[in-house]
Amino acid sequence: IAESGRFAVSILAGDQIDQGQYFSYPGHKFRYVATEMLEEVDEWPVVPECIAWLGCVIEERITGRYDHDLFFARVVAFGEGRLGEPPLLYSSRHGWRVAGESARASGDSVRDRLAARVELEFGSGDQKKSAGDAG
Repeated sequence: IAESGRFAVSILAGDQIDQGQYFSYPGHKFRYVATEMLEEVDEWPVVPECIAWLGCVIEERITGRYDHDLFFARVVAFGEGRLGEPPLLYSSRHGWRVAGESARASGDSVRDRLAARVELEFGSGDQKKSAGDAG
């Protein structure tokens, strides 16, 4: 990326876990990319059957920040694929997920705890006052 000054981003669909795992493998560094994992579209490397892709050129690079370099880029090309598909997501805590499915942690969520606290403090909400009630 640093040498070429450009890169492509493929937005993967929920059924593309194999491709997501392939490109996220630690230490892979793109030294070798299996031909079935990429196709060239207008000179950009794109994952076949992705939802969409972005071709980006690097505008600025910040190096030496912890263990990563940070790239700021401008989108100069794009293409669409399976736009109706839900995207594939990854979380180090929850693993691979498909957007639209519940991604809750086990146990009560922050929302559940807040709702329980509100109910304890203010009641269940079934006892709403009418406009004519005093106090």
